[in-house]
Amino acid sequence: MQNRYYWFILGMLENETGIYKDDWHDYFGEKFRRSTKEFNGEPIEFTKSSTALTTIEFEDYMTKIRTFASMEVGYFLPLPNETIHDYLKL
Repeated sequence: MQNRYYWFILGMLENETGIYKDDWHDYFGEKFRRSTKEFNGEPIEFTKSSTALTTIEFEDYMTKIRTFASMEVGYFLPLPNETIHDYLKL
């Protein structure tokens, strides 16, 4: 379910910006899923797969993407199961 939501919001960003969702996936991976491990005494950087994230790590990742979209793109991304109608009631 989380993965479906993830690709849905990447599609929303694609529609808003004209940048393909696969490109957003790569960009966010480099920006938010980077990690460093040590091998033979040397640091090695890698990007953790979004499918390997725990539920908590994934939600943290989604929060970072929603914040980025709001602050950098000026575009609101809804939470899962949230619609614009939820805000019209306020």
